[in-house]
Amino acid sequence: MRRRPGGALVQAGDLLRNPGSVDGVSVAEYGRSSDFADVHEYDIASVTRHVALQPERTRHFLESDSDSGVPAARELERERFGSVLTKWPGNVSTANKLPPAISGQMLSASRVEAFARCPLKYFFSYVLAIEAPVEEQDTYYLPPDRRGTLVHAVLEEYLKSRIAGADAGSKTLDEAMSKIIAEWETKEPGVKGRVWEIETREIRRLLNRWLAVEAELEQGGWEPEAAELAFGREDGEPALDVPLSDGTALQFGGVIDRVERRADGSYYVLDYKTGRPPAAKVFREDPVNRGKNLQLALYSRAVEQLRGNGKPVVAGYWHVLDRKQTITPDVADFDPGDAAERLDSVLHVLVELNGSGKFPPNPGNRVQGGFENCRYCDYDSVCPASVNRGRMSAAHKDDPNVKTYFDLAENRPANRNEGGS
Repeated sequence: MRRRPGGALVQAGDLLRNPGSVDGVSVAEYGRSSDFADVHEYDIASVTRHVALQPERTRHFLESDSDSGVPAARELERERFGSVLTKWPGNVSTANKLPPAISGQMLSASRVEAFARCPLKYFFSYVLAIEAPVEEQDTYYLPPDRRGTLVHAVLEEYLKSRIAGADAGSKTLDEAMSKIIAEWETKEPGVKGRVWEIETREIRRLLNRWLAVEAELEQGGWEPEAAELAFGREDGEPALDVPLSDGTALQFGGVIDRVERRADGSYYVLDYKTGRPPAAKVFREDPVNRGKNLQLALYSRAVEQLRGNGKPVVAGYWHVLDRKQTITPDVADFDPGDAAERLDSVLHVLVELNGSGKFPPNPGNRVQGGFENCRYCDYDSVCPASVNRGRMSAAHKDDPNVKTYFDLAENRPANRNEGGS
């Protein structure tokens, strides 16, 4: 028996809504199968056989038996592709307890970015606090997240040495690299061996190329002032206050990888990235990339609040393992005022949808291997949008209650007055 994602109840709903076939298997063939995994699949076969043998059928008794789950399956199938977001794909507005107000919580850039990509994933992670399963790591290579952690640790050690008086250049960087590698080999499991040597040698090579870009910063008059500057944490600076245009007060915490300062008192906030860099034009069109890249807008504002000297604060993502070690956006392309305005728009949508209990799924664009927001999602196996993702997402995009979100996510002309509550 071929099974499709979504489980037995979804299949039952499919059969009763469209009795012709399930995933290309005729109802008669499906009903004859004796390979039942559980009682629900037995019930599906029973309903299937009933449908197949009665062209002008009477109702099967399971269709009115709430304990069978079949009525719920029919409701799910009917509503998940409807034009209004219901409880099946992410509307919890009728629940006994709505999610806590955003205004009373310590937020982070990554949390709001998760919402911007897919509100339903945000709901699973930050509202329900469902922990992702821990998968056993392959020790034959360094996974991207671990590689990123290693690079950040090396650059933090290097920058702290520079701030303490060490010279910029390969000697200080190699010392930092050797120190962090030695610590990892002592504390981290599965990092020794030939593959580890190859990985760390490649990182060392790329970071030594990165020094050339750092030298250009110095030529431009920038000097490092802070490494891993924390705010909104117990051991850090005060939280960032972000008042919205409607009077809502939000607070943010975070850790800024690097802060540079010029003699004139202006600041440059830099966030290290070890993944593939987005195109520079993305930030020229939208400084927060539809809410998916908020660190620059938040971190530059945090430095402005913490330092408070009235001087401009610019910011950029530094792609330290990229072949060109680019910094995007360019200093000339970062407009703090524009970033603050777009940040306000994103946060308004988050406050609105969280407050009303609406978390629509958004698989994003179809890409090779699936959908861009689903390929590495920790909640893929429990997502109610796992069946026919594109169709489900498209069905809800013009629902007035969540239209403001899709205006943001798809960069559509926004009209907040049309949003529902």
